[in-house]
Amino acid sequence: MKKSVKEVMEKIINKGFAVYLVGGYVRDYYLNKETFDYDLATSAKPVDLIEIWPNIENKNYGSVVLKYKGSRFEITTFRVEKSYHKNRFPNYEYTNSIDKDILRRDFTMNSMYMDIDESIIDKLNGKKDIDNKILKMVGNADKKIGEDALRILRAIRFATIYNFTIDKEIEEAITKYGYLLTNLSFIHKKEELDKIFISPNLEYGLKLIKKYNLDKYLDIKGLDNLKPVNNILGIWAQLEVDNKYPFKKSEKGLIDKIKIYLTKDILNPYVLYNSGLYVATVVAQIRKIDIKQLNLIYENLPILRKEDIAVTPNEIINSLNIKPGKIISNIYQDLEYEIINKNLENDKKSIAKYIMKKYK
Repeated sequence: MKKSVKEVMEKIINKGFAVYLVGGYVRDYYLNKETFDYDLATSAKPVDLIEIWPNIENKNYGSVVLKYKGSRFEITTFRVEKSYHKNRFPNYEYTNSIDKDILRRDFTMNSMYMDIDESIIDKLNGKKDIDNKILKMVGNADKKIGEDALRILRAIRFATIYNFTIDKEIEEAITKYGYLLTNLSFIHKKEELDKIFISPNLEYGLKLIKKYNLDKYLDIKGLDNLKPVNNILGIWAQLEVDNKYPFKKSEKGLIDKIKIYLTKDILNPYVLYNSGLYVATVVAQIRKIDIKQLNLIYENLPILRKEDIAVTPNEIINSLNIKPGKIISNIYQDLEYEIINKNLENDKKSIAKYIMKKYK
């Protein structure tokens, strides 16, 4: 256990409260995977935790976020979830019972608790289900998925990442309640899909999404023709998705550019120059074009950007005795084309001669 994690737990214990590592940390610890997912469950209430760390961030639903020595901890008070609204948000009450807190967990693989001495408390056979590579729900699958639609995508994500079989009861609940994904925010949809899309086991994840006909509730088209690549934007660029999906402006720009160059000859030097190496590499992966050949062509381009051209805008203006304007941009585009296609040497003398002959 990391020293900072132990220190946080000790501070809570020293105030007379119980505290355990829960969820992803314990699961990954058992799987011998490195993890930085520090979720804690405690009998301390948020007000008690604020007394220990005055600058702690108080969140909703009995949780606080603590940033301590470079690590982020989400600390939640033991609770019983009574009911949900909008298939996502729980009404709850605090409890001092770890047995009751365990029952609110989603899957048995996430229901294990670890104390400060690294002893694992496994009341619902999480270890056994992990060993058998099966995803099982804590409690009634219909009830759990009906309460919180996000559990549908979490089930797909965990099954994909860990290559688990999904228990029959969960399958039936997903089939029954898949339509509830339409109530889920596009932020949550994208967060879960991103994790599925970057998994090396993506093809299994896609198979599950299609098996349960979830694509129509996710507002996504194109899964049947999707070619797995190790680039998340390359995945999204192959899909038709609702414009409510929250991409950053830079991400949207790259996705649109990848879409454009998917239909072009990316090994053509001028096309490669305009696309840039990043976009070209993603396109090459999708279309199964030799990356080494692509890199070799790129390395031999005479220029890699407009600024590499051997004359400046002022030099063009002075030599032609013209005013600044769109013509300069047009001349530069012409020079790029001629230099990239090796019809023109990228030196001042050659370029000056070419400009005077064509534009004077």
